[in-house]
Amino acid sequence: MNIVLATILVCAAAYPASNPEAIARVHAGEQKTAYASWWGFDPNDATAALQAALDSGATKVIVADMKTPWVVRPIRLADDQELVLEPGVVLLAKRDEFRDSDDSLLSASGRKNVRITGPGATLRMWREDYDRPPYQKAEWRHGINIRSCTGVRITGLTIAESGGDGIYLGVSQKGVTNTDVEIRDVVCDRNYRQGISVISAKNLLIVNTILRATSGTAPMAGIDFEPNHSDEVLVNCVMRDCLVEGNAGDGFLFALHNLAYDSIPISVRIENCRSVGDRNGFRLNTGNGGPRTCMPGSIDVIDCRFEGSEQAGLAISNKPVEGCRVRFERCRIVNAAQNQPKVAPIQFSTSTESTLNLGGVEFAEVTITDSQDRRPVGYGDRAGGLKLTGLSGTLTVERQGQRTSYPLDQKTLDAWFPFQAFKQFPPFDMSTLRWESMRPPSVPPAGWSCPVRQRGPSEFLVSGASRPRNGGEQDHDAIAFTLGLKRVGKSVTPESPVAVVTPAGERHSLPKMSGEGEKSYTFQTEQPGPYRIVCEPGNSTVQVVSCNRPVGLYAERAPLHLLGAAGDVYFCVPAGVTEFAIRVSGGGEGESVKAAVYDAAGEKVAEQDNIDGHQFLLRRPPTAGAEIWRLQLGKPSQGVIEDYYVQLQGIPPLLATQPNALPQIAAPPR
Repeated sequence: MNIVLATILVCAAAYPASNPEAIARVHAGEQKTAYASWWGFDPNDATAALQAALDSGATKVIVADMKTPWVVRPIRLADDQELVLEPGVVLLAKRDEFRDSDDSLLSASGRKNVRITGPGATLRMWREDYDRPPYQKAEWRHGINIRSCTGVRITGLTIAESGGDGIYLGVSQKGVTNTDVEIRDVVCDRNYRQGISVISAKNLLIVNTILRATSGTAPMAGIDFEPNHSDEVLVNCVMRDCLVEGNAGDGFLFALHNLAYDSIPISVRIENCRSVGDRNGFRLNTGNGGPRTCMPGSIDVIDCRFEGSEQAGLAISNKPVEGCRVRFERCRIVNAAQNQPKVAPIQFSTSTESTLNLGGVEFAEVTITDSQDRRPVGYGDRAGGLKLTGLSGTLTVERQGQRTSYPLDQKTLDAWFPFQAFKQFPPFDMSTLRWESMRPPSVPPAGWSCPVRQRGPSEFLVSGASRPRNGGEQDHDAIAFTLGLKRVGKSVTPESPVAVVTPAGERHSLPKMSGEGEKSYTFQTEQPGPYRIVCEPGNSTVQVVSCNRPVGLYAERAPLHLLGAAGDVYFCVPAGVTEFAIRVSGGGEGESVKAAVYDAAGEKVAEQDNIDGHQFLLRRPPTAGAEIWRLQLGKPSQGVIEDYYVQLQGIPPLLATQPNALPQIAAPPR
């Protein structure tokens, strides 16, 4: 016998042949338990055998340990069936397959009574393959993809290196949520997007499960509760005795911004769980664009520990006082943000789109262990003028053997955050102004650019006023401008959608900016009045390098987010305005700014150094007409000038780098 033939015979003997008699008994309903190997086993591609076993009608399908992986393409699960993976089994995604963006290892859509049992077994994919050509970048190649199913139980598995989530609980049929789902004794390890994503679930129980080392594409959380639509639900969802550790994103993430006031009330309970070494131990983000965005329900976090997070132990964004109740009971925050002393162990924040005061959170017997000398609670108000209120309970801080307790009443919050006492101004009504016609010079002055870098959502205001020709006709000129896009730090390649909004509110999209550099645009004006140039550079910065019209920084409601800007900027105070304010805030983590205000006569009327949060409250005589004032921004004597925020209150929210670049604003005719 030659060596080649002997090798073939040995390999053939290593794996069982197909068993037609047993298969016939299964198809006849005489055999309820089936082995997938009865349909044969091909170590190079076992998809056909396993899928045939699952489609056979057996109530239990057993995958035996062949001492080599079951290499498969995407597999579909069946109703009323238990898939049992014996200890040592590796269900391995076939390489160079899973090309579709949502190809998952195991999938069930609209199924009932689906059980996957596998203590000691592993589902494994090839995360690094899916993150590079020839694969199209995607985040939905999940280990187990469950959508609109009822009666699901997943037990004992390790799910590793998927191209999306370890387990995804989503929706395939609108209005049909996953119901009665149990995940127990599972390990989700090194997955690409999330350990587990919960999009919609009712009666969900996750017990004794480990979610670790998620990395690849945002959010990269251990577990993410994130409905995609307001009619999706999170009802009676419980996590108990789980460990979430070493994820590039947050440990426990609640991204609930898509829920609204008329959503089904959520009810989520996290008990005796731990987050270790995640970005934020726990992060909650909700809608905050008015009363209709206040979602109902409750989140209870009981006997949990948040340890060694890179940033905050608890981070709560945009959570209005109204709506969902949030309660932390007997929880511990240990050594959060040790390398970021300006970040508090518990951090609240608003976004530029927030309109409602933050709060509605209870802390019952919560303890913070912290070596840094800092407040236990931080608050970053990017919206400008929103209060942190409606907190209750007590925080106990342990530091260097000393214990200090802080009651979370309004007196304590106002003492921690003095800017909450700032005077409130309603947004300036720009419709009360008219924009005077003007003829630009043949060569615009250098100041008719706006070299100040704005970060994040950015707008610029350009006068689109038409000018009269001889004979009384109107000449509608084009706005010609050049934008500059620049990344911040080592962030990804910057890009920014660009649009122009007319005085009548019509939005016109322009070609997107992609990559650092400059891009020129021309837009034909057909209406008198102000035009807005709207940019969305993400974490990068954008500026107007040149423009053939007066142009200024504009932020109708939120503060202007500036980066590293030092020098003079100018603003206009319309006739009839007697009191107004300028709010200046540092960017946190040692970032602050120095500012001084000069009136129309050039006299300094206010100054403040090392600004973390300050309001310049300014007054002038009621007889004063329209004036141009100046704001001087500079390096603080302590810290650095990087990110900071400026908000004009009670006056048009418009800054320009030269006084003659301010559009000629006049009061409306009486």
